[in-house]
Amino acid sequence: MPQFSDGQKISEALVWDRLIQSGPASYVIWKDGTQTKAECLLKGGTDYTTGTDATVMQAAIDGLTTGTILVKKATYSLSVGLINLAKEIEIVCEPGTVFQPTAAINMITFDRVTHVVAGIKNATLDLNNTASTGLLLLDSWHTINDGLKIINVGTNGVGVKIYSTNNSYLCLSNYVRCRQIKAYSAQIAGSIGVLIDSAGGIAAGTNNVVDVGYLGAPSVETGIKNVVGGSSVFHGIVEGCKIGADISGTATLFLHEEANTTYGIIVRTGAKVKGILRYAENITTEGTGKYILITDNRIFLGSASPEDTPDIFFNVGGSHTMTMVGLGGGAAIDFKDTANKKRVRLDINSSAIKTYKTDETELGGLIAGSAENRPVLKFWDVTANAFKYAYIDNGAWVISATPPT
Repeated sequence: MPQFSDGQKISEALVWDRLIQSGPASYVIWKDGTQTKAECLLKGGTDYTTGTDATVMQAAIDGLTTGTILVKKATYSLSVGLINLAKEIEIVCEPGTVFQPTAAINMITFDRVTHVVAGIKNATLDLNNTASTGLLLLDSWHTINDGLKIINVGTNGVGVKIYSTNNSYLCLSNYVRCRQIKAYSAQIAGSIGVLIDSAGGIAAGTNNVVDVGYLGAPSVETGIKNVVGGSSVFHGIVEGCKIGADISGTATLFLHEEANTTYGIIVRTGAKVKGILRYAENITTEGTGKYILITDNRIFLGSASPEDTPDIFFNVGGSHTMTMVGLGGGAAIDFKDTANKKRVRLDINSSAIKTYKTDETELGGLIAGSAENRPVLKFWDVTANAFKYAYIDNGAWVISATPPT
């Protein structure tokens, strides 16, 4: 009788047992005509071959405590969302696999998954202007979700939502990489690409990483929204949104490339946004161009590398702290008094920091002076109707009509 390489004699039953035990997945989901089936590749496991697409797939999830579910290429309709509740389960889809909702559901949810391997890969989540959320990470740690395509985010819909409801879990160190996130139509009302939020004042968690190859065209209304505290990382291209990023958390590490948004970044109460804004394009004028809006008592710490000069507006009404690193070479920052509709431009170059009105009237600034390269404050003396210069000489302040030499 023929034998396997390990000496076992070959029989029909043994061939099947060894085949399924050595398979790449615990379950295979596939379409047999119009019927979705879940074939178990574990010895003694249960097949699920009747029911809707959603009920068959959920039965496979419920039938495992750990394992991989392989989903063959097809379009699957979800009347209810799929939920992985605290299990070490990966859902791996063949390229071209599409999930579509038929109701306002959270399409894929990972709930209280902690310290285990779990996530979904290679799927297209077509929200079809119907689903509430494409991917929901709920009180989960360390999930890895990769190769996703999220499309047709509709009114008040969310592409990716990271949401904490329980201080014992929170959302920590989740990784989400999307090939793209697109809306059903441009800036459709209430639509959000990536939302980080929590319930009842609970912190959202930290170290969540979201990487989007392209978030736009047609674009959601808000690209990224971080409502509560927690340090997160976003990297990707955001284009065509009304708001590129709306940050209200106490701390967000933020890597951001964007084009053609009305607001680049809005930094709200208590937020401290750290990171990089790169490749800001098509900056024109207030109302139609791109700018960063920093309201009172907020901080933006980071750097900008725009193709054009960015408008950075501060709402007057509180103390403002701002550090912009790497804005040399004549870059400019515009400060705006929204109540009086006044703007002041701050020009930065290697030898001076000067302020101007938008009609190019110089208002003064900090300039280099004398051979000792002492900093000199140039200011407008209203009484004298002329510029004056303030500097320290031999330990005492000097105010002069001419700069030091």
